[in-house]
Amino acid sequence: MRGVHRSSGSKTLRPWKAKSDRKPRTDYRVRTTSVDAIPSFVDFYELLGVEEGDSLEEIKASYRRLAKCCHPDIAGEDGHNMCVMLNEAYETLMDPLRKSDYDERRALYIHDEDAGYTGEPLSKWCGPGHAMSKCGVGNEEKAVFVDEGTCIGCTNCVHTASATFRLEKDHGRARVFAQWVNTEDKIQEAIDTCPVNCIHWVDKDQLPALEYCMQNKVSRVNVGVMMAGQGSTEDVFGIAETFVRKRAELTKERKKAQYYSKAQERARAEAAEEIRKRMSRFQKASDWFDGLFGTMRTSFKDRVRWPARERSSVPVHRAIVVHGTDEGASD
Repeated sequence: MRGVHRSSGSKTLRPWKAKSDRKPRTDYRVRTTSVDAIPSFVDFYELLGVEEGDSLEEIKASYRRLAKCCHPDIAGEDGHNMCVMLNEAYETLMDPLRKSDYDERRALYIHDEDAGYTGEPLSKWCGPGHAMSKCGVGNEEKAVFVDEGTCIGCTNCVHTASATFRLEKDHGRARVFAQWVNTEDKIQEAIDTCPVNCIHWVDKDQLPALEYCMQNKVSRVNVGVMMAGQGSTEDVFGIAETFVRKRAELTKERKKAQYYSKAQERARAEAAEEIRKRMSRFQKASDWFDGLFGTMRTSFKDRVRWPARERSSVPVHRAIVVHGTDEGASD
């Protein structure tokens, strides 16, 4: 079996060595982008509970409703920041020029198809300090990763280092469940005895992007389908490298459009979150009162109408008397 991979110092592709000559891959360099580097963004439309096409009257009505429950006289000290946030949102969406500029900046933030990426590993990290950790000295920045695209589901690694590796159910391939719950020797044994060389040591900061791309970017098929010669194998390391590069470019564009410092953005985000929580509580209380008084009104009507229905048990056709005849009483 032959293939190609990228060198850390060059973009040229070179053949893999024969299995007897090659060593587990340790030369991948995938730079990660911290989620903290992407500034927070307050969506004014979401904050006011309006849509982009809503009229100015609808925006004004929504603002006034929110301002009542977020006023400092009601919300206390936290109300100041909430009112500042509400006023900025209202003034921005009511001014056509400011709204146009805001919509351009907003587009950079909502156009992120990888919003689920947290920058944290998907496998459980059990490094130094964890109760189950078997991480040796000097291994704190190292992690193990399975290229599921080339795995054939032989379960060799699962039997060799059972606390580290498991088979994922959807495609029947090995995956790292937890880092450093087996000793380095056990993990290395699983790497050395892997028949397709799909297990690799990687740097700890490479792991989040690799695991995210493996589970969300790389197309995979069931092992049986792959062994039948169907499906293709993609280079997860190349995909991860492209992923972090594009994410870094998006982060750079966002920083250019950033009007506030990180501390200011954090304060604004906290104020916006407090408004959402307050409005959620307000809506629940409103629904509760509506349900309560609605039930009371229905019950009251029933109590008023019930005696009127039982006031007489005479059938209607016998209760009607036509003047000039004794038809109603003849029966």
